[in-house]
Amino acid sequence: MTFLTIPLIAAFATGQTYQTYASPTTIGTPVASGFAAYFDNIYKDFGTVPHGSQNVHRFVFTNKTDKEVHVMSVRSSCRCAIPRAVNDVAKPGEKIEIEVIYDARTFTNERSMTITVDMRSDRYEQVQLQVRGFSRQDVILEPGKVDLGVVKVGKEQTQTLRLEYAGSLDWKVLDVIPGQWAKAKVEEKSRQHGLVKYEVTLTVPPNAPRGSLVDAVQLKTNDPSSPVVRIDVVGTLDGGIQPSLSTVKFGEVAAGKPVRQKIFIKGDRPFIIGGAQFDIEKLPVSLRSTQGEKTIHTLEIEFNPSKPGKFEETLNIRAEPQAELVPIKIVAQAK
Repeated sequence: MTFLTIPLIAAFATGQTYQTYASPTTIGTPVASGFAAYFDNIYKDFGTVPHGSQNVHRFVFTNKTDKEVHVMSVRSSCRCAIPRAVNDVAKPGEKIEIEVIYDARTFTNERSMTITVDMRSDRYEQVQLQVRGFSRQDVILEPGKVDLGVVKVGKEQTQTLRLEYAGSLDWKVLDVIPGQWAKAKVEEKSRQHGLVKYEVTLTVPPNAPRGSLVDAVQLKTNDPSSPVVRIDVVGTLDGGIQPSLSTVKFGEVAAGKPVRQKIFIKGDRPFIIGGAQFDIEKLPVSLRSTQGEKTIHTLEIEFNPSKPGKFEETLNIRAEPQAELVPIKIVAQAK
């Protein structure tokens, strides 16, 4: 392993979007035009949800113009929906996400609302996103969603919720459908005279990737009219030691001709790159990195296959003094 000192310059950009509220309005038939046509959808039906739940959806705008697009503000026609722009600027080809929390803690029965997004590039437009749902009174979820906040990557996250049913059914949770990362265990605590109480333990595993987490677990019940209870999970996984790319793709390369890529490895504390663990027979790479104790290191990966073949292997960078392994997947096709 060879170490080289490589200069590193990091640039950061910030933006701010203001959230305001308007008076309630009646939802009409959604019609996409202008900027609205570049959203993946402009209508979200949350269906039937437990009273007390907070349900999350992200509307995704893809900038298909040749100009930069900005979100100037986001507002809701009702305080029972909380909107925000996850990011407020998109260059051509980039995306903007508008997150809406449908807050069923504040009402029961049906509620619809309009989310107005003010956008501009070389022109100004208003986009109206429509949401609705039904907050059922006989099922209560507390807390209404799992909000992890900003937590450290590499550690399992756990939260306990209370789920109650009060009604005429012999109501039961039959199965748990995990999300992409989130999982749950359900334990019945009591059952008497139409009142059923469950404890739900929700976990996010330590290998969940760094960045924004928007996930959900679904509980299947024996209720024929509303068989699924959804538990949304949101948060930001940060901290620990993580690569800027968890998968490095070299694409198609010529055998015998080395190719190189550089990535960053970032930590929440200063660390030293102490080496790497991988099978050189399966993964023909050599590595160079910055030296010394830093919070951000540059790692140069040189891929040099001697013969044609498909390569899809993982190398583990060792971070000292904690001996933490940082996995990086290498994908390439040598011709």
